[in-house]
Amino acid sequence: PTTADGQSKMTDWLTANPTKKHVLVCTIADLMAFGINNATKAAGRTDQVAAIGIGGSPDGSKLLESGNSGSFVGTVDFQFGKYGDYAVPMVQDLLDGKAIPADVRPQLTVVAAK
Repeated sequence: PTTADGQSKMTDWLTANPTKKHVLVCTIADLMAFGINNATKAAGRTDQVAAIGIGGSPDGSKLLESGNSGSFVGTVDFQFGKYGDYAVPMVQDLLDGKAIPADVRPQLTVVAAK
């Protein structure tokens, strides 16, 4: 998913739904949320749409902290870079025949617009 993908899809949706307000869009990546933000700005509808990305990207955090993030209102950082810290030991435990937890919940951080 790219910024262009998000912008194109949101532009099409905004065009097809000119009277819709209070729209929440959750994406699978910050890049798509940036495109949604671009589309809502171009349509003058940033006050009608809230877009949330996933990834906790530095660009997303910077935009949110700027105080001028438009319809981009947040990102969720799943700390993907830390998955190996607990996944590798669990795989080793499995290989050693040890029990592993049935449920593992990684830490996540939500970054929201100011």
